Amino acid sequence: MRRRWLLLGLFALPAGVAAACGTFESESAPGADGGVDVDPPDGAGGADGSRPTDAGVDSAADATDPAKKRIFLSTSVFTGDLSTQAAAFGLAGDAAAPDRLCGREAAVVGLSDGGGRWVAYVSFGGVATPAARMSDKGARYDVTGAKIIPAVGSSPSGPIRFADGRLPDGGHAWTGTTNLGVAAIENCGGWTSDGQSGVWGDPTSPASWASSASVACSNPAHLYCLED
Repeated sequence: MRRRWLLLGLFALPAGVAAACGTFESESAPGADGGVDVDPPDGAGGADGSRPTDAGVDSAADATDPAKKRIFLSTSVFTGDLSTQAAAFGLAGDAAAPDRLCGREAAVVGLSDGGGRWVAYVSFGGVATPAARMSDKGARYDVTGAKIIPAVGSSPSGPIRFADGRLPDGGHAWTGTTNLGVAAIENCGGWTSDGQSGVWGDPTSPASWASSASVACSNPAHLYCLED
């Protein structure tokens, strides 16, 4: 009733007084959107509209961090004469043949995006251990972003995955290396002969991942491929 009488009275008041009354009424009116200003509820963010940071973002980014050097188990299997098999793919069959096979596999499965080179985890005897053949001797991560090897030459914390993330359910990998990262005597004649013997490891077993047996080099086996 008060508002109705006030509005009617405006017609009879001088312009200055009417304006003053109108100002008073507008100060008590709701906002332009018809709502009422209230403090935001807890957890809804600050006055600038910001929202709490998603704690999972950093861990998700870690899985694809290009600074993390990777390791994978080759899908292809090879006899111990890696030199001849590299040549069959049109690659040089020299002492770097095992590495070239890893590089080729990384390119096929789409892991050559880091721009680095790929090195096979094999020894050539003497001081030519996997660690000695790599410039980066630090940790390696599988394709899921999990740290598998704390340093080149040490044992992994779990099975070595394929490049597509699958876990192996058997098979072996040529290494010519002991589980302590030392070069073994048997290395298929420097990876040039199927007629000799070589040491291979079990990719499903961290305890014997590098050396589980010495076998004839005519057997097929995978390679561990490390980004360097």
